[in-house]
Amino acid sequence: MNLAELAEHSARRRGERMVLDFEGERFTNLQFLDWARRLQRGFSNLGLMRGEIAVLYMANHPLTYPVFQGIFRTGALAIPVMFMIAAPELRYVLSDSGAQGVVTDQANAAKVREAAQGLDHIRWIVVQGGDEHPEASPPEYRLETFLSNEPQKSLPQINEDDVALMLYTAGTTGKPTGVMLTHANLFASAEAANEAAELDQWEGSYIGMRVVLAASATEDDAGRLCRIGHWLDTKSSGNIFTR
Repeated sequence: MNLAELAEHSARRRGERMVLDFEGERFTNLQFLDWARRLQRGFSNLGLMRGEIAVLYMANHPLTYPVFQGIFRTGALAIPVMFMIAAPELRYVLSDSGAQGVVTDQANAAKVREAAQGLDHIRWIVVQGGDEHPEASPPEYRLETFLSNEPQKSLPQINEDDVALMLYTAGTTGKPTGVMLTHANLFASAEAANEAAELDQWEGSYIGMRVVLAASATEDDAGRLCRIGHWLDTKSSGNIFTR
């Protein structure tokens, strides 16, 4: 099973659950899933497809989770990058990976523009809280505009051995290296963490746990989803380069 299918399966099995409380605002799994479907259509309209790459370079925000899912749902892979790294470091990731696009926020958009300058393989930049600049090079689009798209409920062919994430190492002894993780890798990692944490024996609420996909389909799925969500959140906000 791939991560996009897991979210759909969870929603069908258990219905709506509150999965995130962020600065006093609560979000449910169905809300995130709906946003992910709309973002899937938006990214697909930009040409993002299976085997391609989108870099996520933005501060932690509830939209981070449906952005990950929206990318996964196109069959593409995501590269989360710490938003505090400098433009030259970001440029290395963009150049080395050959990414097709970048999702960022308004606070970091200037660094993305600097890093992407002259990289012809960067076809678009999507900016949370930004403005529409389709005439720019590369063109820029407002992330929130994608949320008005019709939800895309169908999924392309996504295999469990397709790469879902690529994480760049710190590069302590050399240039950072992209480490590829498949859907199956992430699923297995989450299952192992779930077993170690004994979440299947938890009788309380899962409210407050960071979940990138959706709320639980079964108690086992709850653990997988929470662990995958926490893991992705950690990777997108931890240092991946040494200074």
